[in-house]
Amino acid sequence: MLYKNIFILILLSLISFSCSSENNPVANSGKNTDIYPLQVGNKWKYLIINYDSNSNPTDSAYANYEIRNYYEYKGAKWFEMGTFNLFSHQSDGIWHMYVQQPEEVEPALIYKYPTYDGDTYFNYKVISMHKIVRIGTKYYITIQYRLNIFQGPFEYDDYYLCRGIGLVESRRVKKNSKGKDYVYYKKILLNYTIN
Repeated sequence: MLYKNIFILILLSLISFSCSSENNPVANSGKNTDIYPLQVGNKWKYLIINYDSNSNPTDSAYANYEIRNYYEYKGAKWFEMGTFNLFSHQSDGIWHMYVQQPEEVEPALIYKYPTYDGDTYFNYKVISMHKIVRIGTKYYITIQYRLNIFQGPFEYDDYYLCRGIGLVESRRVKKNSKGKDYVYYKKILLNYTIN
């Protein structure tokens, strides 16, 4: 009887977690399961907030990203998003190229997928495959990637990607004068259009 009650409790918990409500909707990634959907016409709008070392917001701005073009390079499609930024969906994940000068093209794997908790590659580590990120009234089930930065006061960047949507949040972390980590910069998804 005890096992039956525990099973019912777990089942009810799973049902309530997976269902959305007006108070706590779970963001649905739709039919697309790409970790970062790359297609001409896809758009994302973000709120960017900077913070001081006491975690007080200092300023904010909006940023819009839209995929307007794609290029063929070495047999792969590279989608242009923003100035000089190209992204490509490869068999091992999402690759990025910063193309300001043609001779400086060096693609890099930024979001390995498929992946698993604790996976490491280059200066990246997968922190969690199921990190819940809340933005306003929506909850997103994301993969949390961490890029370790070895420059000056910066410690790391965290990127939270939801399948079928892409980047829903990113954070840059620094150390304050007391050696404590604090969020210096945050980019938060406001809305998106995925074709």
